[in-house]
Amino acid sequence: MTKFIVEGGPLSASIFASHLAIRGLEIEMMVPDSRGLLVPGWKAVSVAGHVINNGYHALEVGRAPELGSLLTFDLNLPLSVDARPMGIWIRGQLISLDANPEFWPSELFKADAMYGTEKKHLTLAALKEVLSEEGAAFFGFLGSRYSDSASVALGQFLPWFLPSVFTIDSDDEGDVYRNLVRSGAIKSTRLFPSSGIFEQLSKDLEAELRARGMRITNNPTMNEPLPPAEKADGDAGKRDFYCSLFELSDNRFGSFAEIIVADEIAPELSRVSILPGPIPSLLLCESYHLPGTRPNPEEWVNQIEAVGACKANFLGSELTRTMKMKAKPTDVSPYALVASEGVTEVKFLPQGPINMAKASAIARRALKEVGAI
Repeated sequence: MTKFIVEGGPLSASIFASHLAIRGLEIEMMVPDSRGLLVPGWKAVSVAGHVINNGYHALEVGRAPELGSLLTFDLNLPLSVDARPMGIWIRGQLISLDANPEFWPSELFKADAMYGTEKKHLTLAALKEVLSEEGAAFFGFLGSRYSDSASVALGQFLPWFLPSVFTIDSDDEGDVYRNLVRSGAIKSTRLFPSSGIFEQLSKDLEAELRARGMRITNNPTMNEPLPPAEKADGDAGKRDFYCSLFELSDNRFGSFAEIIVADEIAPELSRVSILPGPIPSLLLCESYHLPGTRPNPEEWVNQIEAVGACKANFLGSELTRTMKMKAKPTDVSPYALVASEGVTEVKFLPQGPINMAKASAIARRALKEVGAI
C-alpha cells in the first residue's frame, strides 16, 4: 500500500488529506507549527469581547457541494444549516440575488439589455456592453476597493451585481454558482460551525483526522513569514481589511444570511453578515480601507442605519489583514507531486486559495492525479 506524505498549510492540503483519511490510506501530514491545520482564513479575532470569524463565516453548499458532504457526512463535523438567502444592497434597495430586472436601478443598465424575452449570456469581457455610462462609472468606482486596475476590479466585483436576466459564460465556480442562484435553479443554503467559529471547527477536523490514524507533524520551517510593516501614510496599492461588529435593536436584516453592498453611501463596506449564534442581532460588517485609516464609529453607525433602516450600536473594529489583489496565476501548479516506490509526496504551495470551493477543486484534481478517486 502506498504511503502518502502531504505537506502544506493551505485549505486544499487539508481537504486532500481528509479524502485520503476517509479511504483508510496511510498518511503523514506536515503543517506549520504556528497554526497546525488552521488555514489563515479560519483564524478568529476578538472584537468587543466577541470571538468572530476572520471574514469567512459560512460554506455555500451550492458552491462546494462535495466539500459540504465531506465535512458533514464523511467526517461528521459539527456544522449547522442556514437556508436564508443572500441579498444585495444597491442604490438604496435591498433585493435578493435572484431578483428580476424590475427590482433593479434601471439607470445602471442599458434598457435593451435589461428587458426582453430571452436570457442574456455574457462573457466577463462583454459585461461592459450591458452597462449604461452611469453604470460603468458606478461599478468602476465601487470595484476600486478591490484593485487599482479597472479590469481586475470589475472582474472581481461586478458579476455579483446582475439581475436574473443575465448569466456569465465562465467556468469559475463563483460565476457558475451565482448563475444558478440568479436563475432560481438552487437556493442559497449555507453551513456554519455549530460553535460559531471556524477556528474550533479546525481543531475538530484535526482531532477527527488523528482518530482515523493520520500522523500530523508540526514543522517550524514551514511557518509563513510575518507581513512587512505598512507605511503610516498608506499605500494605494493595498487595502486594510476590517471586521466591524454591530448590535442591532431593530434587525431588518433577519431574513437574510448575508448582504453584499454596492452603494455610494458606503463605498468601503463590502459585506454584512448576520452572525449565527446566541445573539441573533449581531452583524459583522467587512470593509476595505487604505492602510493607516480606521472605520469612524459615527460614520459606521450612519452607514449601517442607512443600509438596514435600523438602529445600530457600534461595538468595535479589528484589522484582520492587509490585502493586495493580484492577477490569478495561470501557469503555476498549486501543488507538486513526486511518486517513488511505496511513497507519494504531495507538496501544496503555501499561498493556496482560502476560498473553500476553489480549494476543494484543487484537492480533487490532486486526488485524481494520485489515483485516489
